Amino acid sequence: MLNEGVLTQAQIEGRGMNAHDIVESANGLCTLPEVTARLMVLLDDEDPSRQKITELISYDPVLMGRLLSAVNNPPYHGPPLDNATDAVERLGLSDLRKLVQTVQTTGTFKGIPIELVDMNNFWHHSICTALAAESLAYQSGIIEPSQLFVGGLMHDIGQLPIYQVVPDLARQVLRKSGTTEYYRYRAEKEILGEEATHAHVGAVLMRKWGLSPAVREMVEFHHEPKKAVHFPREVSIIHIATAIANCVEPSWNVSEKETTEVQVSAFAWETTGLSPEVVSPTANKINLESFTILDIVDPDSLHMF
Repeated sequence: MLNEGVLTQAQIEGRGMNAHDIVESANGLCTLPEVTARLMVLLDDEDPSRQKITELISYDPVLMGRLLSAVNNPPYHGPPLDNATDAVERLGLSDLRKLVQTVQTTGTFKGIPIELVDMNNFWHHSICTALAAESLAYQSGIIEPSQLFVGGLMHDIGQLPIYQVVPDLARQVLRKSGTTEYYRYRAEKEILGEEATHAHVGAVLMRKWGLSPAVREMVEFHHEPKKAVHFPREVSIIHIATAIANCVEPSWNVSEKETTEVQVSAFAWETTGLSPEVVSPTANKINLESFTILDIVDPDSLHMF
């Protein structure tokens, strides 16, 4: 019996598949249990620290997406928000508690086969990309890099609905692709189609969640920054950040050889004003910062390193 939300090959071939189909067929998002558990501890405190709460939320792409989706849609009103601090302020701690409890209860992107995605690795890569994007934003002269952090955090979120809704095709993608995200993207184009890659699915999610046009472009074009229409510099930063994060994850051991072989488009270097010399120091910097974040989210997991 098929999982609810899974599209069959006949359905896909009968109506054609696009990113909207995949998003609308998905059942929900999963988040790391450590994050929601620690959030509940913080929210149970007599005097909850908003700083600690927003910091913890901003380290989890799915929870951040749920929060921003909530505050950017009715019944809440106001300009679109792209950061956890303002979103928590608008939502309030009472409604935030309800949101976290809902995430705990629903818990998973239901139906994702375990062999398709290791959520810890997915989370680590998302965090490393966000950290790299924030660092590169400063180096590129962007004074307020929080939007870049969100773009980095969300860049691969479209993979999760694909794993859930079309798992058989996702397996074909993984078999065909190499070890890097870029090769997986090319395999998605061949197997899923130009309009159903994780970049397109992610962009649809960003629109559905009410995130800004800048974040939508960062997600949609992070593999092909030259296609960015309005925010080419920001998209190019995410493109470079993704390549740097690939040096760090999943081994967390950065070698000079790996950091000199990243695949970055010439357009991205030209648009950001950065050069390949930033790769190695940025990779080492975010490698150290990753351990700091892991200590905040799940201190016990540091025992494995």
